[in-house]
Amino acid sequence: ILAAEGVLAKDGDGWIVTRPPESADMRQASAAVRERYPEISAEVTLTDRCGSALADVLRGSVEPITELLFPSNEPITAASLFRDARASQVLNRLIVSILHQAMRALPTRRGLRILEVGAGMDGTVTAVVPHLDPARTTYHLADVSGGMFSDIAAAATRRIREQLAAYSFVSFHTLDLDRDPASQGFAPVSYDVVIAPNILHATQDVGRSAGQLRRLLAPGGLLVMIEGTQAEPWVDLV
Repeated sequence: ILAAEGVLAKDGDGWIVTRPPESADMRQASAAVRERYPEISAEVTLTDRCGSALADVLRGSVEPITELLFPSNEPITAASLFRDARASQVLNRLIVSILHQAMRALPTRRGLRILEVGAGMDGTVTAVVPHLDPARTTYHLADVSGGMFSDIAAAATRRIREQLAAYSFVSFHTLDLDRDPASQGFAPVSYDVVIAPNILHATQDVGRSAGQLRRLLAPGGLLVMIEGTQAEPWVDLV
């Protein structure tokens, strides 16, 4: 990032400073950006919190998951990006539109069978489910989170269960995309739509995981996938 900004240049195995970075009060600058662009307040807040603690993270003197990404005493966490950020809201509206089109394409007596994978951060399901026809929808929600985020994902799943308690067509499952879904109770060619929001990049093998989802799709089924396609400096800092 610093090299792209012209502050550093590669010199053999090391780096040289080509120009000192401009002196700035970053908290004041962040506050000014939030005031001018309130629609990206979550992004700016997280960038400020994580970027200002970068040296402490590299030294190991701060715990990044619980203190920076998911602090219990802060209203804005990493989950806010998937749930409340303007871009996420736009993407969720697109998903709702896609699901309505898929429903209209089905025979009248047939319901829409949906699988969403990667529900740990609640970026999609609670925004999409209220717009679906409960009489013609089956919505399987599969948590694929694990590792260092497992406790956070479990807490998020509990919140999702509470929020969706009134929607009986939603059921909760666990799916390991690094293993055969059929061995985990997911029948091949059994879903009209598979939604994969910001999850495939976190699996061991993206190609294999995409293939696992492809085998779950019925003929003519749709894979609705959300992934970043280029590096964003603020995302890398977070």
